[in-house]
Amino acid sequence: MRPFVAADLDALATLYADPLVMRWIGAGGVRDRAQAREGLAEMIDLDRRWGFGPWATLEGSSGRLVGETGLCPLESTGPEIELMYLFERDAWGRGLATEAAQAWLRVAFDVLGLSHVIALAWPANGASRRVMAKVGMRPDGGGRHYGADLVRYRIDGSGARTSR
Repeated sequence: MRPFVAADLDALATLYADPLVMRWIGAGGVRDRAQAREGLAEMIDLDRRWGFGPWATLEGSSGRLVGETGLCPLESTGPEIELMYLFERDAWGRGLATEAAQAWLRVAFDVLGLSHVIALAWPANGASRRVMAKVGMRPDGGGRHYGADLVRYRIDGSGARTSR
């Protein structure tokens, strides 16, 4: 994982153009290249302002960008910090989301000293909810975020299970 850079636009635009990848993101739906460029600029800016944000997530064997994972101020404004992950289809089912989530929770609690972290998912997104449960997050209600009615999960710093 590494911070996004401008050269990631092509890979990010490809990721955002896949309707299956994007069906559970925000209100759902693909994003065009201009929206990918705006999202990339926002992620770079978040990392500069907050010291963290969504990062490019690379496949270990090839170094190819296969997703975006990280910690992000909820709806880019906070104050709560959200764990997020998004992967291309070829990366699904390989445990990458769980591995990345564990790593980011270690950063959240051991490096940043956060008291808790939340994560959001569509109620029907069982795969994402399973990742949240695997890393020790528990259901914590729901609400409207990013234009969709989502379930909320939470983990407190004292309850983190971030070791492998």
